[in-house]
Amino acid sequence: MKHEEIYDAWKKKKNEIDASPGFGERVMNQIHHYEQQRRIGLFSREFFTALLAHRFAKAAMIAGGLVIGICRILFVIRFSFG
Repeated sequence: MKHEEIYDAWKKKKNEIDASPGFGERVMNQIHHYEQQRRIGLFSREFFTALLAHRFAKAAMIAGGLVIGICRILFVIRFSFG
């Protein structure tokens, strides 16, 4: 047999495989169940995206970052020259 004939026979055999009845419905039910069970974690990307959608939260995060940055600079200055 040539390689093409072997490949064509494999393709034909592969295409004959059918999914069991209700397979798609079971898969979609599992996906919906997984999505309902999934929780948004405190440090997840979805949490920060939802948080940054609010103006007050965005301003609070920027202010918090500035405070942390200033504290770090002061900490470095105090222990480098002290």
